[in-house]
Amino acid sequence: MKQWVLLCTAACILMSCATLPPQQARVEQLHHPEALDLDHPGEVGRYQVGSFTYASPDNPRRDAYRDAAVATDPVDISPFFDQVRSGYWGYGSDAVPLNGRVWYPEGEGKFPAAVIVHGNHADWDFSEFGYAYLGEHLASHGIIMATVDQNFINARSRGDENDARAVLLLEHLRLITEWNEDPDHPLYSRVDTEHLYVMGHSRGGEAAVTAAMYALLDYYPEDGTVELDYPWSIRGAVSLAPIEGQYRIQNRPLGLPPSVSYLVIHGSHDGDVSAHYGLRFLQRGMPDPGVFWSSVWIYGANHAQFNTDWAVVQDPRPALRADLITLDQQLSATKTLISAFILTTSGREAGYQPLFEDIRTGSSWLPETLMVSTYRELAQPVETFDDFRPFKAVGPQDWNLALQGFSFWRERLLPFSVVPQGQQDSWALEAAWEDGSEILPEMTFSRTEASEQAIGLRADLMALELGGDADYLDFTLRVTGMSAGAAYQEEITLSELFTLQPLPLVRILSLQTAHYIPQTVTWEFSRPIEVTEIAFIFNGTAKEGRVIIDHVNLMPGGAP
Repeated sequence: MKQWVLLCTAACILMSCATLPPQQARVEQLHHPEALDLDHPGEVGRYQVGSFTYASPDNPRRDAYRDAAVATDPVDISPFFDQVRSGYWGYGSDAVPLNGRVWYPEGEGKFPAAVIVHGNHADWDFSEFGYAYLGEHLASHGIIMATVDQNFINARSRGDENDARAVLLLEHLRLITEWNEDPDHPLYSRVDTEHLYVMGHSRGGEAAVTAAMYALLDYYPEDGTVELDYPWSIRGAVSLAPIEGQYRIQNRPLGLPPSVSYLVIHGSHDGDVSAHYGLRFLQRGMPDPGVFWSSVWIYGANHAQFNTDWAVVQDPRPALRADLITLDQQLSATKTLISAFILTTSGREAGYQPLFEDIRTGSSWLPETLMVSTYRELAQPVETFDDFRPFKAVGPQDWNLALQGFSFWRERLLPFSVVPQGQQDSWALEAAWEDGSEILPEMTFSRTEASEQAIGLRADLMALELGGDADYLDFTLRVTGMSAGAAYQEEITLSELFTLQPLPLVRILSLQTAHYIPQTVTWEFSRPIEVTEIAFIFNGTAKEGRVIIDHVNLMPGGAP
């Protein structure tokens, strides 16, 4: 405990024990990437919007579904969850209703379809309509969305019901695919069943990832006698401030299917799910070709403001209003990012993908606050530090890592923040250097045989401390190898690409802490290179400092 107190004290000294209001947290970039020349995905789209409510017949507690336009049959979730309060609801786990509301684009065409589920809340305090803002918006952009009722599951367990949430999410998605085949339904022949999406908030965010995995399975992992029959694949999953680890498949960490694109959004001032647990999903595995995983951490966003019904009360551990972005700003960011994600991954507007590689390309669309983006795409791994082998190569194709000039270095399991809130399930390299070192600090990755041809390099970076008068971290990246059959070397400084600073403190109630959120930075080479050496040379602004580097990957490509 003493160690953490000292770390917190050091962080307070470093950041002057002050949290910054959102409008002051945004970093002024020395070099800004080219903005995307596309329509603002957070503004209302070109489609008129229609909507309808659907429900099973037995809903004594839900007046909102009494006159539903579309009738549905109840389903049995008892193999997954058997704690529905039948005395209150009027039904048990063996016959829960499929209730929800759909927003859809009016007009010709086949449209991607998404379902979203709320998180845990008082079971009598219904909150699925708190995502109406998102349904109306997505429909205006040519995306069908349903918000689903799972209130009867809420407040009955400690999180072990998320598998049931996932199954119910898929059952609602099944309804949409069945309506696509029904000539009497408004969605007849209008659903693009090749592009289906699952989304969720809080516990629902973990349920969305679970649903994406379940859609690939033939049976329930906890009981092989229970079949899972979902004869279509999930194109993408979205999590808003998700929990992680409440449900694990046979006590195994839950990972993302490599075939499923993923977006997770989390707020710095979340007073419910206080750590960015969704990062764990990005740290497990690598997506397939054509698939990407992206995280956006928004300074000043909280937990409740993703849902307009929850936002009235705010989080269980609230932040000061002055430290938060406004409800309208948080909703706008959510609409912008989710719209762009689905439009990209469904192929309707692939030009939005750079937004998830570098959030700054959409700065004019987003609130005036700091956002940190972490990105995963198929790559040639150089080093992830997850397979502990003390910087030793085990074969001719592996990379060696040599360090010089540092006062301290180690591989470490990344925490979520200085104050203990769990680990990220990812190891990284932490290195520090001091003023006056006779040797220039440098870390060098090298191999005896050249890599496959690469067009760039990505790495996750965090500046923990910067000494002296340095306002931002800077260093030189030097890449050596072969290009067009000849020896080649090029250099670029970090500040030419990204202005990286230590993250501002976050204050919730009386607690102030520094978070560990990796920023993915991309270097594009001036020509394709078969790489033999990658060097990070700390010859920049900070005469002393401490940095974390992780997920160093080459970007494959170039003419064969």
